[in-house]
Amino acid sequence: MPSLLKPRNLKMAKKIADALGTDPETRRKAREARRELRENVRFSDFLLTMIMVGFAMASRYWVPRSPMELYACFGLVLLSFCGYLALKSHEEKRDRPLLKCVNTLD
Repeated sequence: MPSLLKPRNLKMAKKIADALGTDPETRRKAREARRELRENVRFSDFLLTMIMVGFAMASRYWVPRSPMELYACFGLVLLSFCGYLALKSHEEKRDRPLLKCVNTLD
């Protein structure tokens, strides 16, 4: 397997990067976008994603046998979504003073 650290391979990688337009300004913008994404994603966003994935998998592999089981499933979806909304509200209340402080610095 050829080493990527050989000068020939580094020159090729630089040519490819230049051809794709990855100049330092583009890299800086990408770095800022990744940092902003890390700052804005919260636990509630992760929880909502996991709720959606979990219920999608459950609906794929679980077949309700009676109408009561179906109602229980709908109730569980609504309950978990209400929990998400409560967590989101709590996170926004907790972070509101921090956002005011940051906005005054800009």
